[in-house]
Amino acid sequence: LAPVPVPAEELAEGDVVHRFGYRTVEIDDVGDFPAEIEHAAEAMLSVWQQWIGTHRIRPVQVELVLLGTPAAFEEMKQSLAPELPLVNGFYATATHQAVVRYESRQPALNRSTAIHEVAHLITSSQVGPVDRWVSEGISEYFETLHSNGEAILISPNLRYEDELQPRNLEIFLALTDADWQGADSPEHYATAWSLVYFLMDSRRGRVTLREVLVRMTGPLRSELSIPEFLALSYPGGLNALERNWHQWLVAGEFRDHSLQ
Repeated sequence: LAPVPVPAEELAEGDVVHRFGYRTVEIDDVGDFPAEIEHAAEAMLSVWQQWIGTHRIRPVQVELVLLGTPAAFEEMKQSLAPELPLVNGFYATATHQAVVRYESRQPALNRSTAIHEVAHLITSSQVGPVDRWVSEGISEYFETLHSNGEAILISPNLRYEDELQPRNLEIFLALTDADWQGADSPEHYATAWSLVYFLMDSRRGRVTLREVLVRMTGPLRSELSIPEFLALSYPGGLNALERNWHQWLVAGEFRDHSLQ
């Protein structure tokens, strides 16, 4: 569907099709931007189909909200997510909204922020609440997505390049939401991106990520933690995952991912 303004109250639970709408506040013209983000959302869903299987895909509803002034953005943030620090965007699962502070002179930032927040909504719709590193890692992974027809290209997201370093995997996986909001937040985001990108960089890593996400949609979800899923799915367990991830980070040879 071509993007059209859709009130949030019409984006009800239980729809059997994916729905994408948008609205703008205090912006004169956003051109084809909503259509571009809808196209990116469709590409992300196609990747999710590869991850968990088409038969497991759940309906997705998204309202992209573009706010043209700091005051309008701050008002909506205070209404929906007052606990957040200074940000350019956020998402609200209860209202299916991806909210972006739209800067007409910063198209690349607008795009990456919108894709990031829409990716959060898609992740939430497919697997529900997840460990923070999974949700943020997937959103960071998709930020650089470009697609042309059926071809999907993901480039390394190096805005946190200076923060990338090998870390203790067990400690990272155990971080709390409070930890994520602290002074080391940029390092946590960079680590989450790197872990997801590492998994997507090899066949065994992709199989591991798929198995973890599929398990999260099934009956084992309530019985095992995500670290336990990883330990079961990755050959050699968490120790091997940490060792191989560290080697990949140190090598620093981050290649583009072409997903069909």
